[in-house]
Amino acid sequence: MRITFGQRLRQLREEQEVSQKEIGQLLNISARMIGFYEQGISYPNKAEAIILLAQYFDVSIDYLFGISNIENYQKLSEINEEYSQLSKKNQEQVTEYIELLLEKQRKEQKQRKEQKEQNKEARE
Repeated sequence: MRITFGQRLRQLREEQEVSQKEIGQLLNISARMIGFYEQGISYPNKAEAIILLAQYFDVSIDYLFGISNIENYQKLSEINEEYSQLSKKNQEQVTEYIELLLEKQRKEQKQRKEQKEQNKEARE
């Protein structure tokens, strides 16, 4: 499930312990309007506001809108540069390792989900 702009804004604001009022002051709008953004009732109507938010939280606009889970493309670019310097054989090994980690993560998530369901059934 993709995260919404409002959910991401609230997440970033809370992570950095910033109030709605402070974000409102940054954008020259009310704290109430920031609340509307976070609830998905309204969205910034000016590109400048979106750019200011992304710059303030040091994230990409894609991340801010939930299009991507990559906060900052700089690190991704650095990894890509390092990857491109590897031999084809080593690139294949990196890819295989990533696939292995993803499979492990999927299994762990599945086990946690099954455990939650079992716990829920046991309580009923």
